[in-house]
Amino acid sequence: MNIISIYFLLLTFWLEQSLDFKLTQITGLSLMNLCLYLMLIVWVVSMITRRKIIEPNPLYKYLALMTFVVVISIVLKEIRGHAGDMILRDEMIALKSWLNPLVLFVVVYNIIDDEVTNSRVILGLMVLLAVTVTTTQLVTYGIVDPVSDKVFEDGRAAGFVEPNQYASYLVLFIPLIITYILNHTVVKTRIAAAVLLVMVLIDLIGTGSRGGFISLLFALGVYFFILYRQKMVRLITLQLIIAATLAIVTVSFFVTNAQLEETVLDRLDMSESQTLDDYTFGRITLLVNGIELFLQSPLTGYGQDSFGKMMRKRFGISGNSHNDYLLYLVQYGIIGFGVFIILYLKIFQNVWNRLERSTDVWKKALYISYIAGFSGYALSMLSVNLFTPRYMFWIYTAVMFKYIQLDYQEGAVAGRSASKVV
Repeated sequence: MNIISIYFLLLTFWLEQSLDFKLTQITGLSLMNLCLYLMLIVWVVSMITRRKIIEPNPLYKYLALMTFVVVISIVLKEIRGHAGDMILRDEMIALKSWLNPLVLFVVVYNIIDDEVTNSRVILGLMVLLAVTVTTTQLVTYGIVDPVSDKVFEDGRAAGFVEPNQYASYLVLFIPLIITYILNHTVVKTRIAAAVLLVMVLIDLIGTGSRGGFISLLFALGVYFFILYRQKMVRLITLQLIIAATLAIVTVSFFVTNAQLEETVLDRLDMSESQTLDDYTFGRITLLVNGIELFLQSPLTGYGQDSFGKMMRKRFGISGNSHNDYLLYLVQYGIIGFGVFIILYLKIFQNVWNRLERSTDVWKKALYISYIAGFSGYALSMLSVNLFTPRYMFWIYTAVMFKYIQLDYQEGAVAGRSASKVV
């Protein structure tokens, strides 16, 4: 039942985001919400059968602290009058939307019982990725008519959200695909992963996301560096792998839809832009204005969902921050931004520490994949607000932290057995 509920969640995500499926127009009764309620029920049943309320996790206190900061920001916003015409009901809906991925992290982490289930969740994430890129390319090449505008937006591949967010989602999982190609023992699985890698790269190129391209290079750099540092690959082999990866990227570009190629090349061309601000579509202006807003309320910020409102009020311009770090800095001040940074640093630190201590080659490869994908994902937040991909990021993180817990338990059991023998 546990894995079925997770698979149903992934299916629901694809239906609602890629196909724009709506179960009902009633607020709070979306298929995703019903799926979340189902998973909470599964968690309760799991707690009863195992007689254990909650599995320990080093991130809980930081998630709770971040949630506390966001809730307090809503209260302060109401007191200071920054809420504008936003009613409390809308604030609660926005809070729930922000909380959903974090709740998923906690629930998925707690309902995974063993390594088999963990592996099946990873399989589910890979299948979702494959279905998403396949759907996108069927629409891109005109094989099927688009069911939703989200799949193909303004001549760019978008998958289930706007192109830049979609690019970050793809970068998050590319190192994992490469790990399956390099390390999996089943030949058919390695071939399937290679095909998937080409399809994902085609979609990534099709997004035309400059931030996505930079994030990919960074993620791959981190991935290959750690592989070599951990002595999991020889230098000559690493050089061959890098060459093969570059070849796949090149092939992916040339088999990309001609219209997408033109769009990508136009976006990379700086000759049409008079300033860096033009080239970044106003991101420099938003950054400068955002920093000015932060300096006017540096400690606690302006509150949840306040960036766009304050930008219009103070500067008369509209737009998201296109930068998650700037968003947290303006909305939650240095306190909330600090908690946000610590939370992500703790994610990295825990996975890295387990990588250094683990003796299981496959798990070490998975940890390296996650760290590399995480690094690219974190870098991409400098140029885009990652709203929708947060769902997949936190599910993926829950899987890795469950691997850490299981790896630690296996090591502890082995240690106790060895001490008894001695």
